[in-house]
Amino acid sequence: MTEKTWPLIANISATAERCEAENIGVTYSTLRNWVKTGAFPTVLVGKSRLINWNTFMDFLNKGSIPDPPSALPYRKRRYY
Repeated sequence: MTEKTWPLIANISATAERCEAENIGVTYSTLRNWVKTGAFPTVLVGKSRLINWNTFMDFLNKGSIPDPPSALPYRKRRYY
């Protein structure tokens, strides 16, 4: 049986799926809340937030990560 290859950078759904496959106790809703509160840096591409797996694992292992100057928390868009 072949093992699934995971991308280094993925959206919230794919990251939650990988967490489940690797038996990391992080659910989709928990991951989404962390992204919304800016617990760790993500990249906004269009309307999607992308998560770097290595940064996410550092966050889980250390409890926090140093904020790079370009890391901004997730903000909801306002439509006027």
